[in-house]
Amino acid sequence: MKFKLSSHSNTPLICKKDQTLWNDLSNELILEIFDYLSLNDIYSSFCHLNTNLNILIESYPHHLDLQSNQILPNHIRSLKITQKFQLTVFFSLRHTQLSSLQAISLCNLRPDQIVDILKQIELKQLQYVYLGVCSTEGNNNERVMTSVQTQVLNLGQYKLKRCHFKNNLLVAVNDLPETLFSLNYLQMVGCENLYIFSQFLSRMPNLKYIQTSIKNLTKHIPIPNSTSITHLILRPPLNCSAKELDQFLKVCCSSLKRLVIELQIYASEQCILTFNKYEWLTIFPYRLKYFHLKMLPHPSSYETNISNLQKLPLREKILLISSDQQEHYCQVIIDAQFIDMWQKS
Repeated sequence: MKFKLSSHSNTPLICKKDQTLWNDLSNELILEIFDYLSLNDIYSSFCHLNTNLNILIESYPHHLDLQSNQILPNHIRSLKITQKFQLTVFFSLRHTQLSSLQAISLCNLRPDQIVDILKQIELKQLQYVYLGVCSTEGNNNERVMTSVQTQVLNLGQYKLKRCHFKNNLLVAVNDLPETLFSLNYLQMVGCENLYIFSQFLSRMPNLKYIQTSIKNLTKHIPIPNSTSITHLILRPPLNCSAKELDQFLKVCCSSLKRLVIELQIYASEQCILTFNKYEWLTIFPYRLKYFHLKMLPHPSSYETNISNLQKLPLREKILLISSDQQEHYCQVIIDAQFIDMWQKS
């Protein structure tokens, strides 16, 4: 099907039978097309073509990136601020322009600047929050960032679905509501240990995807919870034992279907997580369908990284049997650096 666009709604066009005029499209379909375009594309392509399009553009909640967009629309659905000099533009926005805001991404800002931004928006309607890397050096900055993270995670009791922290988790679990039911995606740089991690998970019963690293071992047993996590990307401490990992996965991640274990091993470090295939199989949750033992290369070892990229990972399917005797296959990917360990008897 071909489309022809008329710049004037009353201008007659001669079209073939297999052609459809843009003006024949419903407003709902046009708005759906806008969802796939940037703010600049929408304005440069459709603005001032006809009255109806102008009305739709003015009422449509746009995605605004202050790095690349000079136009400030009447309604903003998502907002991205990546530099402190953009704050002047942000604080010039009217409250009505932010009334439709559902997503916000903030990067390269001080904690106190993030606090000032959050004061200007209606937080309870946010569905997506991304907090990029920002300096937390100094006791006051860390305290403010802890408050910011707590404030954001609290939105999980309203509409917040996805949350990204590009800093370590600083929040105390007791400062959160008992249930953060709307959260289904959580990504953060690191958490202190598996016990604290499991405490947070216990308050997010509808969480499906989570990614983090664990900094230290714990002597405490993970607390039981009713999470429904299906996707987990985890970087455990290199001295984490199979028993500790097994306990966490089976207690807290019994519904897990996809598991990625990321390891970044330095030449001088020992990693006891490099146990063999059969030891890994004993800690797999029953429903697991995908497992990747992934090597994160040392960023300072360029030559080593290039040679490692040339090595193919091991791929195989493994039959797993659940506790109720149901059988299914799990796709396994083992990066080249771990193949010898995986295959050893």
